[in-house]
Amino acid sequence: MSSAPNSEIQASQPENKKSFNVIIFGKTGTGKSSVLNMLSGKEVVKVDNGVHGCTFDSAAHICQIQQVEFRIHDTVGLNEDDDGSVQHKEAFVKLYRLVRNLEDGVSLLIYCVAAGRVTSKEVAMNWQVFHGIICKGEVPIILLITNSEESDIDQDVWWEQTANAELFRNCVAHPNGVACITATQGGRGVYKTEYEKSRLKVEKLIIQHYSEPWRLQRVAWLANIYESYLVAGIWPSTRKREILLVEAQKLHSEGRVEEKEARELAKAFEEVEQEIGNSRPEAKKGFRQKFAEKLLDYRRG
Repeated sequence: MSSAPNSEIQASQPENKKSFNVIIFGKTGTGKSSVLNMLSGKEVVKVDNGVHGCTFDSAAHICQIQQVEFRIHDTVGLNEDDDGSVQHKEAFVKLYRLVRNLEDGVSLLIYCVAAGRVTSKEVAMNWQVFHGIICKGEVPIILLITNSEESDIDQDVWWEQTANAELFRNCVAHPNGVACITATQGGRGVYKTEYEKSRLKVEKLIIQHYSEPWRLQRVAWLANIYESYLVAGIWPSTRKREILLVEAQKLHSEGRVEEKEARELAKAFEEVEQEIGNSRPEAKKGFRQKFAEKLLDYRRG
């Protein structure tokens, strides 16, 4: 998928009022909320570095950049668990919500890392999940290095003069564009100049690299992500069926899943496990029916 400047898309925007979905992700405390506030021109998200996030918790915020409307989904990235797996008990629920919110496709990924605090484990996990697994490597991605005002190196050369570029290359992570930014004005506006320059840099990168939306049909998308998680060992291997059944009940309580989709999801997930030989036949027995029933909340007398 091309990440070239989208002049034709930009020109047609005022007429068709099309919105483009963007996912912003990164470890908790890397400045995602600050970037969103900066692009919105006001506080739309509370900045709280003390909150412990869980994967796929997301909310969409509308931003206008050069007459192009973007729906930026503020998605909490993976924390560095001991075994690198998704541990949150509602991971599937949150994944379903995210995919449902991206029904129109994804046009850009924004990955935030904090200057001086980035690790190869963090990069590898976040890059694999959001760029490789969720978007199948088909969506352009830009890298924002936040907190660069705390470095003695000039922002414009910070990326080249540190080991970060090499760290990303070693993780096979190749962003389409990179910017070192200041996402806060600081106390009494001490960083106001750097902040304004950073806002322009981020807006320019977004306009340069967003693409026509990439999308998959929802059930196929979820099944593909589930398979990738199992193969990569990211999804917890123990008790995953019990976890999925509990989360299916949660989705039912939200009234989000229709009967046809519930049965398609159950069938697709079972076929994934059969294909990769992830469990014994007796363990799979009845899972499809149970999963569908939980999604639909069938009551048997």
